[in-house]
Amino acid sequence: MFISQLTDSQRSNLITRFNRLLKDYSSVQEMLEFIKHCWTFDKGGERSGTSVAWLNLLMACSSSRRELYSLVKEELHPIKNERFSLFEMYHTYHGHIPMANNDPEMALDILYRVIIKDTPRHILDEVRTVLYQVKKIRPELEKNSRYVRLLEIVSGVQ
Repeated sequence: MFISQLTDSQRSNLITRFNRLLKDYSSVQEMLEFIKHCWTFDKGGERSGTSVAWLNLLMACSSSRRELYSLVKEELHPIKNERFSLFEMYHTYHGHIPMANNDPEMALDILYRVIIKDTPRHILDEVRTVLYQVKKIRPELEKNSRYVRLLEIVSGVQ
């Protein structure tokens, strides 16, 4: 079976395995090479689960995150899944530097791509926390149209 024939759920499971490999073997370069040369980026169909998996991988991958993001950012689409968390995007623990602190503009761009008006309230609360971190680290981003749109969503304006 080819990657292009996988369902959203199967793609999501495969990306989740990348995340486990990263934790077990720290094989970032091999993973990036596989994504770059073998992954087929789907232009249609349901992609919410795949977006969640890419988001989790991006939050977990602190080294080479920018390179990974450049490969997968077009795969990030609105997430309809209620069972995901942005915890690793804003929380510091055991040497983990969250994306909101390390690369606030990337965090903002990711949220802009995946968060929509109908996002569950508990996730919007996490978005608010990430926006606070982004503003704290890079105050000038508060005027950015992506920041403004996300703030309107979490405030219930949009």
